[in-house]
Amino acid sequence: MRQSRFTGKQVWDATYARGRGMNRLIILAPILGSILLSCSGPGGRPATDTAAAVPPSSTAADSGDKSHTDSIVAQQYAKSAEGGNPWAAAKLADLYANGDGVPQDYAKAAALYRQAFDGGDFWAGSSLGDLYAAGHGVPQDYKEAIFWYQRSLERGDSVAAAALADLYAKGRGVPQDFVRAAALYQQSADKGNFWAAGSLADFYAKGQGVPQDFAKAAALYQQSADKGNFWAAASLADLYAKGQGVPQDFAKAAALYQQSADKGNFWATGSLGDLYAKGRGVGQDYTKAAKLYRQAADQGNYWAAGSLADLYVKGRGVGQDYAQAAKLYRKAADQGNYTAAGSLADLYAKGHGVGQDYAEAARIYQQASEHGNFWATGSLGDLYAKGQGVPQDYERASALYRQAADNGNFWAAGSLADLYAKGRGVPRDLDEAIRLYRQAAEKGNPWAAESLANLLRTGHGVPQDYTEAARLYEQAANLGDAWAAQSLADLYAKGQGVSQNYSEAYFWFGVAALNLPDDARADAMTGRDAVSAHMTKGEISDAQDRVSAWAPQTPG
Repeated sequence: MRQSRFTGKQVWDATYARGRGMNRLIILAPILGSILLSCSGPGGRPATDTAAAVPPSSTAADSGDKSHTDSIVAQQYAKSAEGGNPWAAAKLADLYANGDGVPQDYAKAAALYRQAFDGGDFWAGSSLGDLYAAGHGVPQDYKEAIFWYQRSLERGDSVAAAALADLYAKGRGVPQDFVRAAALYQQSADKGNFWAAGSLADFYAKGQGVPQDFAKAAALYQQSADKGNFWAAASLADLYAKGQGVPQDFAKAAALYQQSADKGNFWATGSLGDLYAKGRGVGQDYTKAAKLYRQAADQGNYWAAGSLADLYVKGRGVGQDYAQAAKLYRKAADQGNYTAAGSLADLYAKGHGVGQDYAEAARIYQQASEHGNFWATGSLGDLYAKGQGVPQDYERASALYRQAADNGNFWAAGSLADLYAKGRGVPRDLDEAIRLYRQAAEKGNPWAAESLANLLRTGHGVPQDYTEAARLYEQAANLGDAWAAQSLADLYAKGQGVSQNYSEAYFWFGVAALNLPDDARADAMTGRDAVSAHMTKGEISDAQDRVSAWAPQTPG
């Protein structure tokens, strides 16, 4: 893929992983179960009727038959709830919400939570609010959810503060208000809710409702991660990977991603795959990266699916397989990865792994472009410029190139420069072409660097400057432009803009001869043979070794 992608977790809300909302009922049920059964201790429901509320040990429990044990627990809670114990009613509601020991029944859970709240268990109000927010067992009603969260909050429920903060952050049932949300997250975090601390860290990282402060975000993520928030661990890893708020430390990022991945965070699994693919903080290992990407992709990480497809395209860690890459790109694109969509369109344009189909490529490029993939925008411009899959339209091409270039696509900037240089779709304007070539070349576009070098070498539209032309040719040649390599070799052979150096000329002619199309190699080979007449056998041998060892750098 030609575009970097965001690493780390992507959708924190997808699993309600914040220690509040339905996650308190579902995701944290195994943790909270032991607390709820105790009916005592700081932060737990008061044990006013311990004998009735806590089921005694049973033979079923000793035998490890959890389902049977849950059923017995449910019966004991039901009996206690019927006797007026609000905490037993709330715990029975938890079982109905989770389907533990009883058939899952959200409506029954809602009724029991209401009974528990009315009996004095204000934590139950927060859980009832969760059901209204999710539309489980009751009609979805954010205002009703807010009502119950507020009632619990007024009685000191820190979980309700975080749940209410969620609604303010998303503008659900209330006008979106990041300042109010941040204050509520802070209130909840101050009372020990480490999930809320993670959400507050998000706000500091993004500058939502509070001044952007990566150091503060890192401290909060660390605090939350230390208490078991594996989502916060992944976000802290993101900061270490980027050097935001903490010194850049890929090894630390890798350890945190691993920690989070081990707890089931498949976004962290994908990010760990990125580090193995790039050799950052861990030894570069494409096979390990592919394994991690596949594991993450199988669990729904569509960025990892796209990255795994990249490996199949390049044959890194897996055998090169364009057909498999196409399947993975399509899977990722269907889930909203529009970077992968652009890469799928590339395969259709080239006929790799799928039948060549410019019309389909154009359709997918358009879709990806509409969702912010400006690399796809530039590629769509290419199709309009060439009339491939769409009617040839230089004006449309120039508009697409401009849009892409304005959003950082340096390939499109070079293509737009070509249109200005030739007066296609735009008025001919060599000054604008030169400006765009220079802009694109500075960002790593070898073709733009070569085009600008050609103008400087000939003095066409700019003062003739062999020295700058040689510099640009070398930049382009190092990035894989074989034509630039041949032009640079010619300058070394003639001593134009550089000191005459036959060994350098031989080297660059050799690089060009190896990388130019078959029908264009003759001039490079002729030039190489010509300069060899001025070299010793040792110099020729050394230059040949350099040619054999040469590899292009990565653009961008």
